[in-house]
Amino acid sequence: MQRRKSYRVRTPIPFSATVIESAERELIGKNITGLKTQNLSVDGMLFQTQLPLAAKDKVGIDLNLAETLNAVGWVVRSRPNSGDLNLIAVMFLMLEKEEQRQLVQLIGELA
Repeated sequence: MQRRKSYRVRTPIPFSATVIESAERELIGKNITGLKTQNLSVDGMLFQTQLPLAAKDKVGIDLNLAETLNAVGWVVRSRPNSGDLNLIAVMFLMLEKEEQRQLVQLIGELA
């Protein structure tokens, strides 16, 4: 049973991300490719990366769906995971209605 506001699916969806804002200045502008979600909802997502992202960092996300879905999100949680990877939780900000619709449709298909 899920206790979250919106349903999450555990699925590896490919995406890339760009660091928009970070307390670590050298991370700003970094583009990360070859990423995959661990879980996804209309509110956010979870993924792993080698970059040391921290809470309150802002990232641009390009989810590779049938069409690329562009989103912006805040890192709400970051913790070390296996090896040199960090587990990153992102909350989406300002998704357009069409992007929300695409996510809801995808999540419905995967649930």
